[in-house]
Amino acid sequence: MSPVLGTIIVALLVAALVGWIVHGLLRDRKQGKHICGGSCGGACSGHCAGCGGSCASCAKAK
Repeated sequence: MSPVLGTIIVALLVAALVGWIVHGLLRDRKQGKHICGGSCGGACSGHCAGCGGSCASCAKAK
């Protein structure tokens, strides 16, 4: 196997991994989940209060 082919394979694997991570983040965002954990629905209490209200939907609700 040539060094160029090895580099291409590794680059494809890294690109697939990044794509998989981005896909998961977008899917979670559409479902209302955020980085601070869980869902920021309702009155934005509990876990959103713990992250300083930095969730996007918590900021909109305030």
